Amino acid sequence: MISMSEKPLAEHDWYHGAIPRIEAQELLRQQGDFLVRESHGKPGEYVLSVYSDGQRRHFIIQFVDVRSQSTSWVSTDGIHCGIREMY
Repeated sequence: MISMSEKPLAEHDWYHGAIPRIEAQELLRQQGDFLVRESHGKPGEYVLSVYSDGQRRHFIIQFVDVRSQSTSWVSTDGIHCGIREMY
């Protein structure tokens, strides 16, 4: 069995690649729906798109260099070693 961290990002159901924002909004139909996509405005960055409380929201997942000189992903619930660990 492949662990979450070993599975390529593109193989996750919630990952949709480089789709535009308008297409992401069309896919988010029900409370709790979410997806991760590549940013069109900032190539190499990712966006978490969610449908919550009747609204579609888009959050940039920012890549930062932390004190240990390793890289991490920042989201509303903390710092993660990679995009897959946020799931």
